[in-house]
Amino acid sequence: MDKNNKTTAFIFLLIGVFLLSACGANTELPTTPSAITATPVGGSETVVPVTVTQNTLPTSPSVGGEVSFANDVLPILKANCTRCHGTSRQSADLRLNTYDNLLAGSEGGPVIVPGDSTNSLLVELIVSGEMPKKGDKLPDQEIQIISDWINTGALDN
Repeated sequence: MDKNNKTTAFIFLLIGVFLLSACGANTELPTTPSAITATPVGGSETVVPVTVTQNTLPTSPSVGGEVSFANDVLPILKANCTRCHGTSRQSADLRLNTYDNLLAGSEGGPVIVPGDSTNSLLVELIVSGEMPKKGDKLPDQEIQIISDWINTGALDN
């Protein structure tokens, strides 16, 4: 098997492993270095070292497709927003550390419109990359979780 075919086979193997892990085939991820072994048809074995870390943020809705504030949205806000919008500091008089504080909004008024994420200031600022000011832009999947929660009524669940 030539080098291009080996590379293609390896890429497909990695995609397959990723898809299986994304589907929940392996709910416990190892946190120590390990390796993936790939043996192309008619070829020699290839070993690639891999380090996997446990992800503590939600990657999909937690209960039957329903987005939960406590289980899905709040962990994202705590990990990315409460340094500036939490207990010890409240930029723009906005606290995002509890459901009630989020609904109370900021000095400028409400930051979410239940049922309408496209007109929610929180989503607008996150999507544009203006927030969080310190740190990386939120991944699309986390933005989608917040948007879905707002679009389904922003329930305290």
